[in-house]
Amino acid sequence: MEFKKDFSLKEYNSLELESSAKMFCDISNENELIEAVKYANEQKLRTVILGSGTNIVLPKNLHCMILRNNLKGVIKEGRYLKVSSGENWHDFVLWTLANDLFGLENLSLIPGTVGAAPIQNIGAYGEEIASRLVSVNTINLETLQKKIFTNDECQFSYRDSFFKKNKQYFICSIDLKLNLIDLPNTSYKSLSDFLISNNITPNNATASEVSRAVIEIRSRILPNPSVIPNVGSFFKNPFLTNSQLENLLSICEETPYFTEKNNKHKISVAYLLEKEGWKGKSYGEVGVSATHSLVLTTQKGATQKNLLNFASQIQYSIKDKYNLDLEIEPIIYN
Repeated sequence: MEFKKDFSLKEYNSLELESSAKMFCDISNENELIEAVKYANEQKLRTVILGSGTNIVLPKNLHCMILRNNLKGVIKEGRYLKVSSGENWHDFVLWTLANDLFGLENLSLIPGTVGAAPIQNIGAYGEEIASRLVSVNTINLETLQKKIFTNDECQFSYRDSFFKKNKQYFICSIDLKLNLIDLPNTSYKSLSDFLISNNITPNNATASEVSRAVIEIRSRILPNPSVIPNVGSFFKNPFLTNSQLENLLSICEETPYFTEKNNKHKISVAYLLEKEGWKGKSYGEVGVSATHSLVLTTQKGATQKNLLNFASQIQYSIKDKYNLDLEIEPIIYN
């Protein structure tokens, strides 16, 4: 392993924020992880795990040891898979389809690594990874002890998990249970509408057709971070109770919402942001995408400070008009 000092992270975060870590190291297996953590402890540096950098907002300086996750490998036993955390998520989804394993097709083209998937409980088009995950294999960076978390112990909720609040656990790999029968979920309206527009009957669609549809939809509405720096959705869509929904609809009766099984109502923040004129608006080196109002973008010279200040303005406007608290989705480092 090579430990690099005062390492620039600009090329390692999809917002392309100017950021520098005190030390940086690539790790490719669990033994290297343990060795790197011990060395960081000797240097009195905290350790921070970096995947593909597609869901983080970095400060100008990080007084820490950055460990970039390069753990690779997939083990298949029938419908069960053990997937190393450094694998690229989208590439892995395509691999499952090529190997006649189904259930992840709705999660195609989500950026990031496999290890980040349970942290965020990634989801799209009516599916979440929580519904496919059996367990998560971890190492506690404080004690260097291994621990396996069951699905229930992961405490999954909307774009959230136990690991998001307990960053001392490094995810080594995840265990999944996929389907052997090609029966994809096409219940999400925008997905089914897209399939119909392409002369595909949703109930008869294959998983590969759903994957291709999801890829095309996402490519149309979400800016490519390699072209326009961003981290995808910057704010979570809130869930409202019946009374909260009634209050919102009294202010803006046309607000789109989706009612979940628990009788909570998921609100389209993108609609409200667009209604309030945020879509395409910019301030200095930061702004809102012209194609999707949930996506904040950056230009050369942007910093964590001015991005978060801009996000605060957006949050205040929605709170003031609709009495809704917008929660930031990516992880904010300091």
